[in-house]
Amino acid sequence: MWIATNGREAQDIALAEQPDLILMDVMMPIMDGLTATRTLRADPGFRQVPILAVTAMAGAEDHVFTARAATPGFASR
Repeated sequence: MWIATNGREAQDIALAEQPDLILMDVMMPIMDGLTATRTLRADPGFRQVPILAVTAMAGAEDHVFTARAATPGFASR
């Protein structure tokens, strides 16, 4: 398990470690989870890796996030 403190770090760790599953916080400093997820999805090696959005919020905007970022779902904290 790896823990990132911001979206850029999450992206860098994912690219270096090639995890089988990613839990992506929606709201992070430096690079948000949506941008980090889109960047990873652009890489052919991450098109099939499940990326689940994790958020403290559970409103309609979070469903939009998951759809736009091509994540299979989200978990509210």
